[in-house]
Amino acid sequence: MFKSSTYILLFSLVALPGCADASGEASPVTDRSQQGEWSAVQDAFPRASDPSQSEGPEVAVGPQETDASVSPIPEGGDDTGEDKLCIDVGDPSQFPSCCDEAPARCLPKEAIGPGFQNVVAPCGEDGLCVPEPMFDLKGVMGLQACSALGGMEGACVSVCVPQVADNAALLVQDVCVEGDLCVPCVSPLDGKDTGVCGVFDCNNPKTDSETEEEPEPEPAPGFTCEDPPAQPLLDPTIFPPCCDGARCIPEDLVPEELQENLDPCEDVGGSLCVPEPHIAWGDFYVPDSCELGDGSPGRCMSTCLPAVAERIDLLPQAGCAENERCSPCCDFYSGEPTGSCGFGCDTWEAEGGVCDLVYDECCPKNGGGHCVPSANIPGNLLENVERLSCDAGDVCVPDEITDPNIGISVCTGSIPLLNDPYTGVCLSKCLKLPLDILIMSGSCPSTHDCVPCVDPLTGQYTGAPGCEQL
Repeated sequence: MFKSSTYILLFSLVALPGCADASGEASPVTDRSQQGEWSAVQDAFPRASDPSQSEGPEVAVGPQETDASVSPIPEGGDDTGEDKLCIDVGDPSQFPSCCDEAPARCLPKEAIGPGFQNVVAPCGEDGLCVPEPMFDLKGVMGLQACSALGGMEGACVSVCVPQVADNAALLVQDVCVEGDLCVPCVSPLDGKDTGVCGVFDCNNPKTDSETEEEPEPEPAPGFTCEDPPAQPLLDPTIFPPCCDGARCIPEDLVPEELQENLDPCEDVGGSLCVPEPHIAWGDFYVPDSCELGDGSPGRCMSTCLPAVAERIDLLPQAGCAENERCSPCCDFYSGEPTGSCGFGCDTWEAEGGVCDLVYDECCPKNGGGHCVPSANIPGNLLENVERLSCDAGDVCVPDEITDPNIGISVCTGSIPLLNDPYTGVCLSKCLKLPLDILIMSGSCPSTHDCVPCVDPLTGQYTGAPGCEQL
């Protein structure tokens, strides 16, 4: 009888993030919001010599309890700044806590070295929230070194720093003390210095004139498609699972143009289900190559992608992983790229890959179709298609069933002489239909037959696609 689905593997799959333009230079995966896991941190840790960091709101925050022995803001200080505390408040326990993730106190601005004033978060009505480990820092110093995701060099930064807290799920602790996370020195996405690994002078930021005399340092070299990372940039397992080989990623880390091609995570609000390889390698992920039955090229795409999941029984595995299927590079009918090949660092186009094959037309009287190599049709569906006017080795596939947006049309019909009406679905007459001799169009267009969901003669389920939804 009729198989449970006849939809063929043709579809346009919009690729997840790419990494290079035609010149081969690395380009940002998305806008700034997507790169927050690395690049946003450089806003949190500008060099102390940056004169723009000396400006900040005037604040006046007092301790929770005071007595004559506590002086929140000692007078005087070492002009060199070498021995002067960056955060000088006497007994910090006299000030209110201000961070749920790690120990921090809400202090007045004037107690904080000017090099750090724009690093920490505001608190209360007019205070600044300072992580307690910063209370011991003096003069010129560097943060503790650590190994960030992928083995990159990094520095330990408190989760009470806003940009670190916002991206905590993307950072590891490594050797950092509790309450700190390891932020990479250089963004793996754009090669820019995040600002956390330099030497800071918390008390003596340079003047405008001094800054102008020293040019900005050259950004550290970033990864390119010619020199991609040797290890994954991110550990997907830090995110909750949503599908076999996929994880729930916050929506604001996924470009808007790609969000509609991903399923939402039902159990994790505001998240989308993204295949793990895309998370691990980001801009530099290249899917494995595969071939369809006729030898045409494709790429192994995750079955967690809706466009693949909808056709999981129609796309060949072709050597791909169990949770992947081989998606064609080229649309069989139009000759246009499907988007599965040539995106990011995939060299298919650079190596001469083109989409120029257009198959012959067939079945023009009944809505039209195209002749597709039978090798591209899964064996369990071959009994539903016919050769008709196609060359040997090809079968005629109706155009309408290659449209992923096509809906199921319910119909009513009857078999002559029986006069017993039945409910069914409208299917193209270009297909090989069950009970073809007995059934007619019924309430369907003349180019379609109304295929019953239950055989009126035997009472058996026909398996016509769409009947399972009725």
